[in-house]
Amino acid sequence: MSKTFDPTSRNLAANPTLMKANSPWPLVIAFVVIGLVILFSRAYFTPEVGITQPAVESLGNRATATTLATNHTDSPVVLRVRFTIGSMTSDTKARRGHFTVLAQQEIAATIAPHSSAPLKCEFTFPKDEYANHAEAELIARE
Repeated sequence: MSKTFDPTSRNLAANPTLMKANSPWPLVIAFVVIGLVILFSRAYFTPEVGITQPAVESLGNRATATTLATNHTDSPVVLRVRFTIGSMTSDTKARRGHFTVLAQQEIAATIAPHSSAPLKCEFTFPKDEYANHAEAELIARE
């Protein structure tokens, strides 16, 4: 009942049909599957229209908020975006930071199919006000 050990049963030179223990195929198949999942996710879960977080440029009593609007659809899209600009204080140990709204403005823009376009909004303030933070909100898509 005891089997005798045959050294040629696990020898690849003697038995070439055996699968190698360090075969690269499982790793290659895993990379291909991961790549297909990423491509599927980008194709079906990318938003059709989107805007980025705006950047603020302040100079004297004027401030400009700039965001990038992207259209992934097959037709032109008219966007209405509301810009809110203000001053943001940072958190400290004694108190929480807060956002003080200085001005709001809505703009409309037409974005061509499969393209991106910058949207700019300019604000003027009294001399003692300073804007360091802006927010953009996509209100409507027509």
